[in-house]
Amino acid sequence: MRGVTEALIWATMLLGIPQITEKNYLEVYKRNLKLGKVGINFLNQWKDDDTLIKRVFTLEEIKQHIGLSTNASTRTNAAFNKNLLRILNEEIDRKIQRELKEEENASIS
Repeated sequence: MRGVTEALIWATMLLGIPQITEKNYLEVYKRNLKLGKVGINFLNQWKDDDTLIKRVFTLEEIKQHIGLSTNASTRTNAAFNKNLLRILNEEIDRKIQRELKEEENASIS
């Protein structure tokens, strides 16, 4: 559980929710899932075959941390979603640049 707690502490900065409470734990989980959809996963696990599994927090892990408080800044839903869209656009731009570079390299070969 210690690794989950440490990861969740760091995650609160990006989640924009500095304290997990009975009233907001579902919002914490929702934002966690949203970040996972754009490729931001806070937990990594190695399988026996040396495959890296990246994952988000489970609802149960978040519920177990009700009462956790950090010094992270609070973000409104609008601010969080704006940042999420920025992250998504940056990832898409990187993907386009990789594909263009691959095409360029293929045409040179």
